Amino acid sequence: MKNEVYKLRIVADTEEDIFADVYVEKNTPFIFLHQFIIEAFKLNNMEMASFYLSNDQWDKGEEITLFPMQIDDEQTNSKSMEDTTLNDIFNQGIQKILYLHDFLNMNIFYIEIIESKQIDNKVDGVELIHQFGQYQAKKTIIAENEATNEASAIDEIYKEFNEDIIGDDFEELDEDLY
Repeated sequence: MKNEVYKLRIVADTEEDIFADVYVEKNTPFIFLHQFIIEAFKLNNMEMASFYLSNDQWDKGEEITLFPMQIDDEQTNSKSMEDTTLNDIFNQGIQKILYLHDFLNMNIFYIEIIESKQIDNKVDGVELIHQFGQYQAKKTIIAENEATNEASAIDEIYKEFNEDIIGDDFEELDEDLY
């Protein structure tokens, strides 16, 4: 039995050539593509991320969020990664999507359909065909120095505490208060 898949190319927004080619079954939810990108490019899975529909100029269009963002039952136009399949989007004529990971550091990936085809083997979720280059996720200076800053802050508090204990200045108690 033949399986209908998309062959996608995922390109990291870097000066170096870093990309992955994958097969994805057409009815796969975007959450599986998100999880694949997290693992393949060694990204922090605790950060927020979104897919965006795009055009030939890679402009950011409608968002596909990590979690459903509906406030009430009447708002049905928002799309989430769990509820939206690749086929839902690519059947609309969309050929390109953007993936933004970690909105503070803006790890950006460009995803494009290479081809739509039928293959003989079964694809579970996302299957890596080829990967080129090693991606280094962008990190803020704050994140890199976080441990050092925490240790410095603790040392400063400890120093102030010791100065208060060791100092010779004692306040006399006002006996009228007790």
